[in-house]
Amino acid sequence: MPILALRGLSVFPGMLLNFDVERPMSAAALNLAMNADQILFLTAQKEISKDVPFLDDIYRVCLLYTSDAAD
Repeated sequence: MPILALRGLSVFPGMLLNFDVERPMSAAALNLAMNADQILFLTAQKEISKDVPFLDDIYRVCLLYTSDAAD
């Protein structure tokens, strides 16, 4: 399942949020989710200056995002 690490943002259930997707790996995760089952894990990145975060660089708590746009 695709994971999108957010820099400088925290997301909580029920929030409406607009954010820019700039990193190629983030755009790829978003495109993968939207072209498949439209499910995406959103999580906060611990150190926002890291351009390529690994599993140790993101928080283990995440929000499961599903798109209702297709309905």
